[in-house]
Amino acid sequence: MKFFPNASRSLSVFTGLALLAASASAGELTADCDGWSIKGSWPKAALVSADVTLYLKVDGQLIMVDMASDSTLVPEGGGPICIGTSWSLELDGVYCVQSCETVEELGEGGRTLTYKMTFGPFTCEHPDDSQLVPTGYECDDFVNGTAPDVEFTVNPSGNIAPGALFFYSRFAASGDSNIVVTTSTIPDEVADSRLRGSKVFIVQNGLCRNISQQEGVTISLEGNVATIFVAESWVAASDDGRLIVRGEYNTARGAAGDTHVFTTDLNGTQVAYEEITVIPQ
Repeated sequence: MKFFPNASRSLSVFTGLALLAASASAGELTADCDGWSIKGSWPKAALVSADVTLYLKVDGQLIMVDMASDSTLVPEGGGPICIGTSWSLELDGVYCVQSCETVEELGEGGRTLTYKMTFGPFTCEHPDDSQLVPTGYECDDFVNGTAPDVEFTVNPSGNIAPGALFFYSRFAASGDSNIVVTTSTIPDEVADSRLRGSKVFIVQNGLCRNISQQEGVTISLEGNVATIFVAESWVAASDDGRLIVRGEYNTARGAAGDTHVFTTDLNGTQVAYEEITVIPQ
């Protein structure tokens, strides 16, 4: 796919899916998991604009999840049309795209023409992911990729820094979800990081929403284990059908070489694993 200088971020190449283009006199609509484009040409000066709607296909129904717009000016004598942007959210599922393109010819006698095109369906899949981050970095930082990895260091007295951390995990869910978040250490006799809390989020309109206190969600803490239940209705309410869980920990004393392990299980299957090894200060 072409890189668009006016897009909010660069578009990556096609994902290898068998994507079919939708054509109109003013161009060709294509889309992938990163964004959309319309490429074509016009024989005279014109302002070309397009409004594009992205739909998620769920149980045979199309649900609008994103909208985008772009425009370009075709110079006197005609020239190419090349417009497009990236999506404002990460895609995970089956999608269709619909565009409404308007060509406004400039000058006396200029016409205004409208073209409607559809594209899809196409499938986007993202793996489950997880990260250990310093406290102070919120769910949106994790989702947007702006949270740094945490690093464990130990001083000669055996105190580990930082004194606390967050363990984020994000995973696809379906139906009622039973989640277990645990921590352990290698070797076994080393004190575990101490669980002090847990939260669960969904993403709506591209932003994290904390649903920990909502009806249909329960969180219980016992020792270093967080047990979480999320009802199917909250999974369906997420933009991408995924849940995000955060475990909140205070670090323990230890020594260089100790390894702390953090895991998340969904309905009995491990969906996230992170480990961190303590290094000298």
